[in-house]
Amino acid sequence: MERRQEKGERRRGGSVSQRVGESETARGGKALSPASCSTHNSELTTQNSQPTTHNSHLPPLVSRIALPGYEILVAPGVLDRVGEVAREAAPAHRYAIITDTNVEPLYAGRVTASFGTAESDVFRVQAGEAQKTRESWAHLTDEMLARGFGRDSCTIALGGGVVGDLAGFVAATFMRGIPFIQVPTTLLAMIDASIGGKTGVDAPAGKNLVGAFHHPAAVLADPGALATLPSPELRAGLAEAIKHGVIADAAYFKQVADCAPQLADVPSGDTMQAIITRSIEIKAG
Repeated sequence: MERRQEKGERRRGGSVSQRVGESETARGGKALSPASCSTHNSELTTQNSQPTTHNSHLPPLVSRIALPGYEILVAPGVLDRVGEVAREAAPAHRYAIITDTNVEPLYAGRVTASFGTAESDVFRVQAGEAQKTRESWAHLTDEMLARGFGRDSCTIALGGGVVGDLAGFVAATFMRGIPFIQVPTTLLAMIDASIGGKTGVDAPAGKNLVGAFHHPAAVLADPGALATLPSPELRAGLAEAIKHGVIADAAYFKQVADCAPQLADVPSGDTMQAIITRSIEIKAG
């Protein structure tokens, strides 16, 4: 099922007061106890991320993970900077913001506003795995053509894993390939689906059978978007983070397991940002 974000389920958010992503490794870091899992706790550390300094328009507290050909930025408030980052990472004449009916009323306005005078249009599909089809792909590409989008365009995937796969496949095939930027709004998409360049749609014979590898120009993950994520979907993302620890990092596994109960209630702050960052590092391998 698609990782749904519903307007009715909001949570308390925490501001970030300390920088994460320093040089101390998660393996060598001190494990967090349940009592110490404050939303402002910076003890859960990451391996390879570094503070971002090259772009003065970015929020001051940014975890940056460099991958071959693109970067992943994890930062509170980066939803309001998508346009600025897009103009640097993927300069284009027009931007197609592809989202779904759950995410559009929550975040499409903020992302559109971030482009300022740059031309951007919103394209919407119904939420849910059932929409990850060749029919949805055809509808989106036909609509982009009807609105006059050309090779000098870029798509913005704003949503969970289904939107990311679908919008990425549109970008991989539209005009034989245009850039796209991933803006995941679910925890599972932030730490799994948006990484690696896998794009595609489902077919009657099975999932993800039609697609392409098409790496994004950038991935922008805003932990603040998790405030609107329903509890079951947040727990699914935390389970994926725990799996990353089981596979690759015993200390990280303990840290996430200890902090998961509190993060399921308050999915924000330094600890959540550090978990997203470390899981991305593990997933990117």
